[in-house]
Amino acid sequence: MDLKEYDTFYLKGSAVFNLVVMGTMSSGKSTLINSFIGDSLIPSLQQATTARALSILDNDKLDQPIAHIINNEGRYRRENKNILEYVKQFNDYDEGIRDLFIECNIRNIHNAKTALCIKDLPGPNNNSDPLHEKITKQALENTANGMILYVLNARAIGTYDDKEILRMVYEKVSNNNQLYVVFALNQYDAIKKSEKHETFLAKTLDLITDIGFENPLLIPTNAYIALLARKVLSNGALCLYEEEEIDIESFYHKIRDKDFSDARDMILNKENLNAEPIIIRDKEMERDKFMRMIECTGIPTLERIIEKVMLQTAKGSVPRILKHARGRKL
Repeated sequence: MDLKEYDTFYLKGSAVFNLVVMGTMSSGKSTLINSFIGDSLIPSLQQATTARALSILDNDKLDQPIAHIINNEGRYRRENKNILEYVKQFNDYDEGIRDLFIECNIRNIHNAKTALCIKDLPGPNNNSDPLHEKITKQALENTANGMILYVLNARAIGTYDDKEILRMVYEKVSNNNQLYVVFALNQYDAIKKSEKHETFLAKTLDLITDIGFENPLLIPTNAYIALLARKVLSNGALCLYEEEEIDIESFYHKIRDKDFSDARDMILNKENLNAEPIIIRDKEMERDKFMRMIECTGIPTLERIIEKVMLQTAKGSVPRILKHARGRKL
């Protein structure tokens, strides 16, 4: 039994690729991270759900997630069930959890020479809790390399809060060539039918370049649909609520006849093509078109970009999660 007292967790080993996920409150950061994982591992609602910086280390050898926990007395334990509840308690500053570190297999992003570590930061524009801004600034200050994934909400483009946070990010990366920035335009399907998509994308790019970013990489995404679709592929359609079934059926019919002749990076093996159709709301959905629907969400494109940058910047030793004993210097 481990009777030492600990303060916090930290990673030892230089082969860590930091992916810092930033954006305004309720932009869809947590949903996007869940879509990478393929399951609802962290809370994601249309409100502020992330109140503390949470780290998630990708371990390709794990079959199920692990929550590494340090309680308020400094004692360490690990749990592999009810991870979502522990994250909620951590966000609520539950007295029983001093620090929390998640380890799981992020199956849709593959580690090669480096291990991915995702950092989910709270939206710093939460006026009811100024601590959010302090946490985000501190995490950004402590990030020397890797990638910042900035999530823009297509339902609220060009807000004052977005501009302020983008300036914060630009100030960090403008003199740091070891820190990449990619922009995800989330909830892209929410764009009004009366507005041309090309015009909307151009307006969003103008917002980013006006801050100072040169040639920004902007990926339109729908993390919510990608998450639902991947949950269905892993656990079957019974894992969805009725409202989620309606949402995924609607999106499926939007893109059902889309031409994928140029989707050269998409992997569709014989097993998937010949598999039984997926049944949602008593309607059949062809499995290959269902997988193409995931491609339409933009999330696989984002994952390939992250993998590419990970390979380009790979170096160092394998990371390990260590516990910092009380009274010792890091």
